[in-house]
Amino acid sequence: MKKNFCKDIKVNGLKCEKMQGIQYQLITNKLIKISAGCPIVFNTKILNNSAITYNDKNGEFTLPEKGLYIVDWSISTSGAKGLKYVSFGLEAIGGMITEETIKTPLCEIGGHVLVNVSTSSLNLRLINTTGKEVVINDTCVQANITIVHVSNST
Repeated sequence: MKKNFCKDIKVNGLKCEKMQGIQYQLITNKLIKISAGCPIVFNTKILNNSAITYNDKNGEFTLPEKGLYIVDWSISTSGAKGLKYVSFGLEAIGGMITEETIKTPLCEIGGHVLVNVSTSSLNLRLINTTGKEVVINDTCVQANITIVHVSNST
């Protein structure tokens, strides 16, 4: 018998089972090179039970409603030539929301952030902020992003 672990969990008064979100992954089974300043372009939709949209041409997610969103992402990287670190950031129109740097080139890098959308919508994308081309490993799941809309109040 399956148990609903989400049943009694609430975030800002909203039941977990009522939360809406989107999850995409990058799955290619080959090494991928991401140029400096360029976004991760995810190619596999895992879930979208929300109004959040994704543009698979430019790697941009649109959060169409005011409120709080949790963004969780990870990337499996082989590093950048000549550097001992890699860096990726979550970018919105107007600037960087968060940026993570890992000081080992062979690693999984990731981030978690709570985003407050106070305008009618916000566009986000996950970009290479290393300053050089970064190689994404040919693992089963090369990159993952999950965005959950947790509250309509800002």
